[in-house]
Amino acid sequence: MVDGHHLFRTGLVSLLTSVPAFAVEAEGATGAEAVTLCRSMAPDVLILDIELPGCDPYEVLTDVLKESPDTKVIILSMHDDGAHIRELIAVGASGYLHKSVDYPALRTAIHCVTLNSDQLVIHLPQKALFLDDWAEPKPSGLISKRELEVLALLAEGASNAELAQRLFISVSTVKRHLTNIYRKLGAVSRSDATRRAEAAGLLPARRPGERFVISGSCAPPRQGRPRPPERWRETS
Repeated sequence: MVDGHHLFRTGLVSLLTSVPAFAVEAEGATGAEAVTLCRSMAPDVLILDIELPGCDPYEVLTDVLKESPDTKVIILSMHDDGAHIRELIAVGASGYLHKSVDYPALRTAIHCVTLNSDQLVIHLPQKALFLDDWAEPKPSGLISKRELEVLALLAEGASNAELAQRLFISVSTVKRHLTNIYRKLGAVSRSDATRRAEAAGLLPARRPGERFVISGSCAPPRQGRPRPPERWRETS
């Protein structure tokens, strides 16, 4: 468990260790410690506070999953805004719990993510579910040429390894591009990013077997603006 608030962390560790099914292997207070602990111990579950001093939560989460891909990360936070949660889930968090959560709900969340690799657990105050920022996000920000190339290969179903090979970049760089794409498009998965890119006019509709070479860079088009055909060149 990694949390910057010592009193909260020690209290929660005490609760967790009171249950025979759980063993708290280590605890820390910084993002660097979270990465180091996951690299050396590869825990089943990391409970991570994202409000660590001097840390970018998205970079910490990305680095943790790079060092220990099989670790399930449950985020604990006082934030309840949908956009923030969407981005953390897009990076790879398996759960997001508000710090007002009770202990039985936390225990259930840990069981869920460890027993089912596809399980996503979110526990928020009821009022948070009615906030405007849970609405479908609109694409925002400049989409770079490289990100368009990544999107085009995503549409073909390329894996991270294939993306790295075809674009002559490292897998970690691929993951960073994916994180940026998810954030800019408000996407939560690879298929969701592709769907949103096509809906925003960043990728043309693709027929099976076609590939696209992307040139230039572009921002998501305003509603009603014609899509410039010269942005893409179709190849077989």
